[in-house]
Amino acid sequence: MVPRIVEAAIGRFTHYGYGKTTVAEIAEDLGVSPAYIYKFFDSKRSICEAVAGETLQRIDEALWDAATAERPATERLRNLYQVILKESVARFFQERKLHDMVVEAVQSDWGAVQRHKQTIHDVARHVLRDGRQAGEFDGSLDEERAVDALWSTIVPFAHPKVLEQTINTDLEARANAVADLVIRGLRPIS
Repeated sequence: MVPRIVEAAIGRFTHYGYGKTTVAEIAEDLGVSPAYIYKFFDSKRSICEAVAGETLQRIDEALWDAATAERPATERLRNLYQVILKESVARFFQERKLHDMVVEAVQSDWGAVQRHKQTIHDVARHVLRDGRQAGEFDGSLDEERAVDALWSTIVPFAHPKVLEQTINTDLEARANAVADLVIRGLRPIS
């Protein structure tokens, strides 16, 4: 039942927005009572957290697909910037009503946001390690510092508030420029 509740909530939040949706309306869409929904979720916020988790999980899956593709690490790293940009814009702006909910999730530092941040770190670490093993990236770099730096360069293409401020710019070109600079910095010194 939990997946059905989350899907119904996504439908409501996407159409009406988080603020204008009640648990009673989600229950009505499912043909159950609000009390039944409260057996699975203790509040509207906990439903919202599940929706945010589902939204961010879709981005995480796309990132892992890009990170594990059968391509050189430099190409995978470059692609990570484009994937996170494309997925974040699609989730936060094409489904505009979800934007406010995700902003709330980020500002309140919900568990789903923490997991998403960790996924970005893990994906960056995976590609960095592969690149170091293949000799594409400098093996003498401190891994944790490099992963933290990669994360910092990826965040502007993932954060809903930053994207909101830059959405009318050529974000794809910016992502490519940042990827070029990062890859150049990771290459072994000859």
